[in-house]
Amino acid sequence: MGIGYKEIIPLINTLNKLDGKDNISLCELGNNYLKGDEMLSWLESQNYNLTIGGEQHTGGVVSKRFWNRLGFNHTSIDMNGLDGSLPYDLREDISDKFTKKFDVIYDGGTGEHVDNQYMCFKNIHNITKVDGMMIHVLPKVGYFPNHCSYYYTIKTFEVLSELCNYNVLELFEHNAQGGIMIYATLEKNDSEFITEEEFKEVPIKFVDEFSHDRNLYPYAYK
Repeated sequence: MGIGYKEIIPLINTLNKLDGKDNISLCELGNNYLKGDEMLSWLESQNYNLTIGGEQHTGGVVSKRFWNRLGFNHTSIDMNGLDGSLPYDLREDISDKFTKKFDVIYDGGTGEHVDNQYMCFKNIHNITKVDGMMIHVLPKVGYFPNHCSYYYTIKTFEVLSELCNYNVLELFEHNAQGGIMIYATLEKNDSEFITEEEFKEVPIKFVDEFSHDRNLYPYAYK
């Protein structure tokens, strides 16, 4: 999964809201890479001097290097276990994998590929601290054809937040590289996650067609 320049700037603006807190734990879904000429030029302009390439891709910068460089206590989750990620399957309950919950969860380009949407969102909820932030940057309905099986709208996160008693800190359509994404920053309250039956009320569009990522990541679709 890739993070481009258009994605990193609003993400950093969101994380700046945590200014003043020490040892912030950030869990990222996917062994993401910071990619694209504009992204790499920006990293160079900021004098980050990060190594290009990783276990999965020769281009781009492994995002773990970036977040560690910024001082976050970073964890990543990906079934492939590459680039320092933990090899957990978000279609299964991973709540007991962590003794401590996270201040921030970042789901940018992973959630839309998880075949069990209920368990994906439940996992995110369960491994986030009370008052922690859950950041979703996911494809809007009508954009990124053949990219994934699940697509979202503003209404997706309005309904989810109402059902789960989340505080909506940010919710807007984001003009990303190649199309429109839904950008949602939600704050968790001290509530249990909703039932699977209640989750059916959350409007998520399923597209049953060829997905480009099924060729790239076949292990995720078994």
